[in-house]
Amino acid sequence: MTTRRDDRRDHDTGGLLGPEDYPTTTSIPPLENLGGMEVRDSSGDKVGTVDDAYVDDQGSYVRYLAVKTGWFGTKRHMIPVDDVRMESVDGEEYLVLPYDKDQLREGPSFERDEDFTREHEDRTYGHYGRTGYWDAVRARQTTPAPTPEIAEAEVADAINRGDDPNRVAVKRWGV
Repeated sequence: MTTRRDDRRDHDTGGLLGPEDYPTTTSIPPLENLGGMEVRDSSGDKVGTVDDAYVDDQGSYVRYLAVKTGWFGTKRHMIPVDDVRMESVDGEEYLVLPYDKDQLREGPSFERDEDFTREHEDRTYGHYGRTGYWDAVRARQTTPAPTPEIAEAEVADAINRGDDPNRVAVKRWGV
C-alpha cells in the first residue's frame, strides 16, 4: 500500500501526507519500505537512495525525504515530499523527484544528527521554489471564522499538530 494524497492514511505505517494541496500524483511507499529505495531525478536518472524520512513532531505527516546522493563524498539532501511520486519498472519500485540533477546537487545538504529547524525548512523550500506547507496552514488559520473562539481553536489544534511555523516542526521518522 502506498501513501497518496487521495488515500492519505497508510494503515501499515500510520504515516500521512499532510492536509496541504499536494498534487494527486504525490505518492510514497510505506515508511518501513523507504530506506535504501532508489531515487531518480525528473529526467529519470538515478541520483541516490532514500536515507530517511522526516515527519512532523507528532509523527503524523511525512514532510521530507533525506536522499543520500554520493556527490562530493556522501551528501544528504532534504527533499520536500510534495510532488514526489513512486514508479516501477519490471516490479522494481523507485521514487521520482520533480527536480533535475543540477538543482538537487546545488541544494542544501544536512547531516543525519543535525536538527532540521524551520530555518533549514525555509532554505530548502526556497531552493526548490516551493511554498512551505506551513504557509498553507497559516492561510487556513487566518481565514475569518464565524467566531473568534473557533479561530483560536483552529490555531491551537494546528500548533498541537506541530504546524506552528515558529518552532522545529520535523523529526526523523522512528526517532
